Amino acid sequence: MSIWTMVAVIVVAATLGEVLKSYFKSKERADKGDSKLTERLQRYELEMEAMRKRIRNLEVIAAGSPGDFQQEEMIDPDKFDFETEEEFNEKLINQLARKKTKG
Repeated sequence: MSIWTMVAVIVVAATLGEVLKSYFKSKERADKGDSKLTERLQRYELEMEAMRKRIRNLEVIAAGSPGDFQQEEMIDPDKFDFETEEEFNEKLINQLARKKTKG
């Protein structure tokens, strides 16, 4: 084997090594990105399901008359200690929806 053949083999081997190293690094980065996207997708699917439930409840309420919101049978916010206004609203909506579906 001549010296030029030896130099060519070394250069080709080094180049192939760098190419493979770059390939595996980019593949690793892509896999990390895919896992983040998968986690984000699962979180959005859970949120979408929660939104669908709320929309169904709101559709049931909207189908009724506006007078239903003024009835005394509804939850009185002064009688209960809710942590947030959102929690109170959610319980009120659920109560109205249950009342509409039963009645």
